Amino acid sequence: MKFSMSHLSIFRCALLGLACLAAWPVAAEQQIELDNFQVHYAALPGSVLSEQSARMYQISRSVGSGFINVTVLEKQGDEQLVSRRSFVRGTVRTEQGEARPLPFQQVTEGGVTSSIANFWYSPGKELSFAIEFIGDPNQPPEEFAFKQTLFAN
Repeated sequence: MKFSMSHLSIFRCALLGLACLAAWPVAAEQQIELDNFQVHYAALPGSVLSEQSARMYQISRSVGSGFINVTVLEKQGDEQLVSRRSFVRGTVRTEQGEARPLPFQQVTEGGVTSSIANFWYSPGKELSFAIEFIGDPNQPPEEFAFKQTLFAN
């Protein structure tokens, strides 16, 4: 399925029912360009999800429970992006250096495939995420990392 930039705006709002993100004090979504891919990612507290969305995607809404969403889009032509079913894996590391694997699962909604994972965190403490994905099985994995601090709301 091909998407224009306006489709991505709709996707951002609808994917996990995160309508309340506008009130969240940190950037809700980030993106990175890697070779032929545009990767959108967000790490947020599970409490921002509606009960229905959390239940549907098996994400805890408890204090200290967060989730990460990674969506890989392949660039095709001028401003055209195609959702890419990708193998995603990663880890989250605490300030104390404890690393935990992220148990990603794939979900498809509206023709867009994303990988989501639930994780536990200590509110107010910085987390380091290391993500690897395979967007093209004929190419080596792509990697990126980011740091984020989550707060309970």
